[in-house]
Amino acid sequence: MYDDEEHMIHRFENLLGIPSAHFEPMFAKSARDALRYHSPSVLALESSTVAADEWRWAADCWPLPVVSQAGDWFLPFVPGDSMLEAYMAARTFGIPIAFIDPWLEAPTPAPTASPAQPSPVGGELAPLLRSHFTRLPAFTHHVTDRDLAREAFMARQLRDLMRRHARVLWIGGAAHWERIVDRLRRGDFTAPRMRKAKVQSFTRMQLSRSAVVAMTGRLPWTVRGFVERGKTYDEDSSLRALALRATQPHHTSDDITLTPEPAGPTDVARVLMYARNLAMARGLRQRPTFHELLTSATAVIGPSYAGVLHLTAMDDGHEPLSSDTGSDLPVLTWDADAPKPAFRCGHRWVAADSIWPRSGDGLPPVTVETVVRRARHEQYRDLPPAHEWEEERAWRVHPDDGRDYIAFVETVLRQASQRDPEQTAVEPFLTGTGDGLDVRATIRSMAQKHNHIHIRRGGAERLRFTNGVIDWRNDSEHTDFLQGKAGGGWIDPDFTCIGSASRERGHGVVLQEHPYHLQRDQRDFTLISLDLPTMTREGPSFYDKVILPLLPQVGGLCDTVYTWLDIMFAFCAGKPFAYFSRYVPSPRIHTLAARHGVTVVHIPLQSIPEALRDRNRVFRYMALSRSQWEALRERLGEG
Repeated sequence: MYDDEEHMIHRFENLLGIPSAHFEPMFAKSARDALRYHSPSVLALESSTVAADEWRWAADCWPLPVVSQAGDWFLPFVPGDSMLEAYMAARTFGIPIAFIDPWLEAPTPAPTASPAQPSPVGGELAPLLRSHFTRLPAFTHHVTDRDLAREAFMARQLRDLMRRHARVLWIGGAAHWERIVDRLRRGDFTAPRMRKAKVQSFTRMQLSRSAVVAMTGRLPWTVRGFVERGKTYDEDSSLRALALRATQPHHTSDDITLTPEPAGPTDVARVLMYARNLAMARGLRQRPTFHELLTSATAVIGPSYAGVLHLTAMDDGHEPLSSDTGSDLPVLTWDADAPKPAFRCGHRWVAADSIWPRSGDGLPPVTVETVVRRARHEQYRDLPPAHEWEEERAWRVHPDDGRDYIAFVETVLRQASQRDPEQTAVEPFLTGTGDGLDVRATIRSMAQKHNHIHIRRGGAERLRFTNGVIDWRNDSEHTDFLQGKAGGGWIDPDFTCIGSASRERGHGVVLQEHPYHLQRDQRDFTLISLDLPTMTREGPSFYDKVILPLLPQVGGLCDTVYTWLDIMFAFCAGKPFAYFSRYVPSPRIHTLAARHGVTVVHIPLQSIPEALRDRNRVFRYMALSRSQWEALRERLGEG
């Protein structure tokens, strides 16, 4: 059943209204549905008759984002706007279209080129608030004489349409609806005197990706999503997909590859939650603006991820939206690198403002080169210089990477320590419930008409793994890497909670040299332990027992996986050992383990979620003095 309130359709007598947040896709879908299910006699739009030809032209250009400019005003036409989508649907259904808004002069001083500002009310709240959405106090603030004059004119035009048509559908800004209905109810069309602007001609232009963001607050990623998915499109789902896509490397058109910091779905969820909190702190909104989303991405995951997020949002990897109709149009861009950022068409600066308010945030989209340059620098590049009296800098892991990896090692070894249900003893119930009812054995007994209730009793001792190995990359035990033919060395931070030694193929990627050295390293084969930490101030450590014996083997004839494991098995003699890999360990490995009384249990690497593996396989390593390290931890809230 069609629910008007659910589809954000308001009624007054024979007038239907869809009070919209401009450029918000959910209202565009409501407009299409209203035209389909209500079959109005006429569609009334919040626009002027002087722009009628521009609407026809923009509809022919769809899905190309375009703009018309006359004097001080821009008329942007972007897929997903309720009025544009309603106009196109009305043409398809053969419904007459009336433009009922006057073209008034701009206020003094005239508007200048400026990016979008955050809306006091987010359009995404409309489905939650239903009929209360248009009555929010935020819509009654800052009402100008120009607003009152326009609303009086539209109310008079709507009254005339309501007398001549059986059903009128109005689509326009949500802030106007309640005051227009109040005028219709009272029959009051008086308004402040305002002069109509003289329009001699319109300049038609194509909106660049940067201009789409600056003028409407929409992202090219979400615009394309609306074009491609239509009825099934959802803005929030599109933003989630964008945030997840940004965890993958991005290849720019000039052959630059920007690699984000390692992140998984949980990290992305934290980004979106923090961004939503920023939105709620700045207004009655739940959906973040582009600026808030990038702020959250930088704070939660890192600047490289934020850079990839920016590039992906501005260009999702497909060809730009194009149209044969608009192929020869001049392009309006937002020049963020100018001394005073502004709109520009070719060599001409354009000082005008959008005639429809928008819900964006005014983030000046920057060039790809600027994003790459900024993203290659860590947000902590301005750490204080080391004191002259301090000792030589030490190698330290980024606190976020270290904390996550410690939790990762503890988790995978804990999950490996599970009892095998096939080794649990089952017996008929006599007294006591043991380890609980065994349903399968009981059903089997019932089927055999013995009618005995069976319980689980005791069983095999639970294997508790505190040592293991993770082979992150190899599909076979006989690869060159594991057989000592590919080179490499051992690297891992000095953990004080766990023991860990990772074999790395090649060298880490240097991210920056100054003011301190920062590199990204990747684990390829890792020995892990909960029995001893890598470094400790008291007694022996994992470094003493495992890493020191491993180091002399590097580059030698015996620098193979069997030597590595033999040293590790000697360390954890007599204990079970978890072997995470894509391949099954060979009898040779089991023989090596048996010499030390070690039981090797193979656990498929796929049992560890891929996102969790990707997040913890890499880590950032930095050379910092003690004072710089403390400053970094304090900034991260770890001090």
